[in-house]
Amino acid sequence: NFIHHRDKSLRMLDLQYTAKIGRGIFKKKVIAAFISVFLVMTVLLAIYLGIYSQNNPEPFFNVHINSFIGLDFWYDLTFLQYIILNVIAIYTIGFLLTLIALFVSNIVPSYVALIGVQVPVIFILLTVGLRYLLEQIIDLYLPIWLVPMCYIVLLIATVTMVIVQWKKEKQKDIVW
Repeated sequence: NFIHHRDKSLRMLDLQYTAKIGRGIFKKKVIAAFISVFLVMTVLLAIYLGIYSQNNPEPFFNVHINSFIGLDFWYDLTFLQYIILNVIAIYTIGFLLTLIALFVSNIVPSYVALIGVQVPVIFILLTVGLRYLLEQIIDLYLPIWLVPMCYIVLLIATVTMVIVQWKKEKQKDIVW
């Protein structure tokens, strides 16, 4: 996400901070990022779920996952509820990553540093995070509090980072 870094490299921030409207652009960038991420995720989920629907999973929608997946889960969800839970988790992870990308792109000094910070974040998410936040979201072998606590901590941390950055952006001004 190069949304903030591009403005820095073109020295547009100096111009933006001279007006109150310019200092409010950060909020508009966050909203634009959320809209674009929502649209991309919705299109991709529609495609993937459309492909998955070719397997005719409808007869299994009301079957409890404890009875046919073969694993034990904390909650006795139906297959349809499990799919909905995973879709909500995918959107949540996508929005959290968007907030992290916005924050990082606003504080790093160069494109190389931006990539250097975001690659480890994505690597950690793919190797560790998705396993617990998506694949094993209601797995009985994990403590019942672990997954919700991870989501809460990630949400609080990312929202706090963006709010702090947003307040800094609102207070910036060009001093001649």
